[in-house]
Amino acid sequence: MNKTPFDPSETVSTLTYPALFPNSPAAIKYNTPIPPKENYRALFNRQMPMWIPVPGDRMMFIPRIDPDNIARAIVMEANPLAPEERGGNLLIRNGHPLYTDSLYCQGCTA
Repeated sequence: MNKTPFDPSETVSTLTYPALFPNSPAAIKYNTPIPPKENYRALFNRQMPMWIPVPGDRMMFIPRIDPDNIARAIVMEANPLAPEERGGNLLIRNGHPLYTDSLYCQGCTA
């Protein structure tokens, strides 16, 4: 891979994503020579990435389409969960405990 010369325009912010949590910083998208996705792909394929990947190069996406995400109350998408939507009993079904020998499952049968 040829070395790409540094361009000062790469430090210019092109877009700002809103913060996912209160009091957390917003995510900034920079004018990079390749998309962060391609940079991560090069890293995972043991090729030379264009820059050292940082957490700001990616966004977490845990959609509410998976019922277990709602049960864990960890939905991360544009519209956060309302308090009444959080939690639930979707991870362990009645009669099918996760661990039959745990302290929380006295007398359970698999």
